[in-house]
Amino acid sequence: MDVDIGEKQIQGVEQKVVLEALASMAARPGCLFLEVGSWCGDTSAILARIARERGGHLVCVDWWKGSPGTGLAEIAKKKDVYAYFWNRMKEEGLEDTVMPLRGQSKHAARILKEGLFDLVFIDADHTYAGVSSDINVCAPLVRNGGVLCGHDCEGRVSDYDLDFLLSGKEKNFHESVHCGVVLAVGEKFKDYSVNYNIWSVRKGGGRWKAAAPRLGKLKDKRQLPPIPIGLTSRHIVMRCGKFVYAAPRRLVEFDPSEEAGRIDPGVVKAATVAELEAIIGQKVEYSDARPVLSGQYRDFNFLRFNGRYWAMSKTLGNVDLAALDPAAVKELEEKGLCAAAGAGAEAEAEDWNELKRLVDELMHLCPVMREEGYRGFNIVAYKKMFYAFSQELGPFDIKTVDEAALAVFTLRQRCAVAATHEDARRLVDDIASLCAESGQKGGKNDDSGKTDHMNG
Repeated sequence: MDVDIGEKQIQGVEQKVVLEALASMAARPGCLFLEVGSWCGDTSAILARIARERGGHLVCVDWWKGSPGTGLAEIAKKKDVYAYFWNRMKEEGLEDTVMPLRGQSKHAARILKEGLFDLVFIDADHTYAGVSSDINVCAPLVRNGGVLCGHDCEGRVSDYDLDFLLSGKEKNFHESVHCGVVLAVGEKFKDYSVNYNIWSVRKGGGRWKAAAPRLGKLKDKRQLPPIPIGLTSRHIVMRCGKFVYAAPRRLVEFDPSEEAGRIDPGVVKAATVAELEAIIGQKVEYSDARPVLSGQYRDFNFLRFNGRYWAMSKTLGNVDLAALDPAAVKELEEKGLCAAAGAGAEAEAEDWNELKRLVDELMHLCPVMREEGYRGFNIVAYKKMFYAFSQELGPFDIKTVDEAALAVFTLRQRCAVAATHEDARRLVDDIASLCAESGQKGGKNDDSGKTDHMNG
């Protein structure tokens, strides 16, 4: 399903480890979990798999419309997010474990029994009022010994200036901080855990104590690396705790949540963005300064960045789009490895479709090497298809190969043609398996040494 459903709920493997640890701590035979705010099902799938292992179930409460005034609410006006969520549960074989309950949490909680759930995970309205309400209605639903936890808590109240938190408490997101979550959790509980932006408490003897999940070899850390809140022509700007930091763009891995990341002489810090601007002498442009993965099409990742959609070839690996200068972007575009669409404040569906068209055109322009040496084959993208050629064929120009020659190569297991990179890889795997069974090396059952063509 080609839909842009917004940012992922789980950011990084660390949050997955934390959530799995909390769910495993709460799980017991026949356990029952509750998730308040499921959206696209990222966290739902994690919780449901652990519940299923113990013969339990997961109740997912959401109205799948997004919080009012947020980008997710705008997405929900155009896309059937619930259909995406449920198709995902079915694809992962969790339809017998997950029980959706469509509606607002404050209404759904009225029909749920107190002390019924082993774990409750809150990830719905992120305003102070919304989080406070969800904690109030969900806390009684947790059984003694159970876990109450939630998403998007970037630390404790003491980590921030109180005026800053108060100024952003009724916003979904303020300078990369969910101020409402931080404030509400800090007010409701005196003893609580915060691990990689996930807060948690455990009920015992009618009292709440820090859940303290066991994270194995994972370093215990409150906050994930903060996302940028804006850019200047020379800096990436981030907030962490009581300070705002401007880091030179060369520091693509800058993480102000780590002390080592703050000692670079090029890093500047200030209490507010205004103070920071005065120090560096540049205006901070607020934007979606972090590229967000929106989907995939053919052999490209689609990203949303600065009000545009970008297509980046998967062969580029992990490229920091925010750190690329215009010359580098132009070079990638000329090589057929990058394209962009849209120029408005928001990336719309029309931009997504335009980008698909551009990707289709890129695959017509010229052969592009997508992967070299995969099990003795080179995989090349050309004219909307992916061709895997045995390296034993030697160099040749794919544009000169006619259908008859292609058929011969395919018959002799020296070529495979597929619609996607992944399918081309699978066909190469099949060829390798067949050759292994026959005791032959890929395609050595002919006199192709006489061939003088090029695979790329």
